[in-house]
Amino acid sequence: METLEKKSLFWDVDVQELDVQKHRDFIMKRIFGMGDLEDLAWSRKEYGADVLKNLFLLSADGLDAKSCNFWKKYFHLSDEELCTPKRSTQGQSAFSIR
Repeated sequence: METLEKKSLFWDVDVQELDVQKHRDFIMKRIFGMGDLEDLAWSRKEYGADVLKNLFLLSADGLDAKSCNFWKKYFHLSDEELCTPKRSTQGQSAFSIR
């Protein structure tokens, strides 16, 4: 299935209205967070590896830790290159003891 036709990625938008270039950042945020290998191959072909890496660096803060770690490894990036603070779990639980 073509990436832009996947309801698992774009359940909340009319895919007929998506423009591959105009909505590039939006499309890639969805692929970074919920895409699969087929979506990765599509995005590399559509945008190129360098563009993907730069888009990841710009959107890494908005990703969950698991996705962020995957893409960090995929692009061979260190924590310092991401320029994002490590997420602390202290104090986030309603049951944490201080």
